[in-house]
Amino acid sequence: MGKRFGALVMALVCAFAAHAQDIHFSQFHVSPMLQNPTNAGFFNCNYRFTAIHRTQWQSIGVPYKTFAGSFDMRFLNRRGSKDIFGAGLTLFNDKAGDADLTQTNISGAAAFHKNLDRFGVHYFGGGLMLGYSSGSVDFFRLLFPDMYQSPGKLQPTQQTPFEGYDFIDASMGLSYNWIPEERNNHLQIGAALHHVNQPQKTLTNTSNSRVARKLVVHASGQVRLDEHFELYPKINYAQQEAHRELMIGTFGRLDLDKMRTDRYGVYLGLWSRIVGAVDKAVVNDALVIVTRLDIKQISVAFSYDINTSELKRASQARGGPEFSVIYIGCLPRSNQKAVFCPRF
Repeated sequence: MGKRFGALVMALVCAFAAHAQDIHFSQFHVSPMLQNPTNAGFFNCNYRFTAIHRTQWQSIGVPYKTFAGSFDMRFLNRRGSKDIFGAGLTLFNDKAGDADLTQTNISGAAAFHKNLDRFGVHYFGGGLMLGYSSGSVDFFRLLFPDMYQSPGKLQPTQQTPFEGYDFIDASMGLSYNWIPEERNNHLQIGAALHHVNQPQKTLTNTSNSRVARKLVVHASGQVRLDEHFELYPKINYAQQEAHRELMIGTFGRLDLDKMRTDRYGVYLGLWSRIVGAVDKAVVNDALVIVTRLDIKQISVAFSYDINTSELKRASQARGGPEFSVIYIGCLPRSNQKAVFCPRF
């Protein structure tokens, strides 16, 4: 039992070192700069706060806990141009397993969105993000085969303690936004490349262990069906080495504001997460139920993953809940009507 457990721990650590994968959220739009640095600053009003927390696999063992938060601002050209500058900071922390395998990242992003016409209908943007990451594991919570030399008693291990890691990370992205003059619809198409510099990331000082580049391609839209109801379809595809993930689904929003200012609304959405590897069959990993409430400048949301893969036998179909908050604020005396951006 002890040898098998110790071998399993070592296998997991080695797998982490060689093929470390990024964190992910079902509500991927709540971490806009982690999706694409070009999202910095592209929203209505002047500044935006976001926060999201995810707990996963609590029904199997020690749950994974992931938190992300961000702050970004929008700056308009004062000479009458509809071009948008954006800048922001984002932070995430992820903790997993009995040994508290932890990673933390803080990044800064900058973006520029060029208006391609005088009516503010077409925008093409680019963005860059630079961050610092660090990670560690609580070595003394791990068990190894050499600790089981005496029946009923654990001996001190002779294994060399794992070291932490840190590195500088770089990402970049592009996006196109179409916002018609009547402002009832919207289309965004974007792509981002994360870990451009492929930084080294390992707990065992293995020189050839690097973070693989990750490609993200995404699209979203807003479709107004009548005065009080809109659809917000979304798709997000990510590939890192051989690993692939596709999120696809839609929100439906019911406008609760009689004055038609879009300040109050309730959402219900259903998304599907499909995962797989290159040259292997894809798997319907989870169905995600999402609900959200807009109250003036604050939006609060809750989502839950219903596991649909073969792991559901162990997880009892329970994946992970997510809670998120978005606050978008306006500075006094600023011209908010100069440029229109979608809600999200």
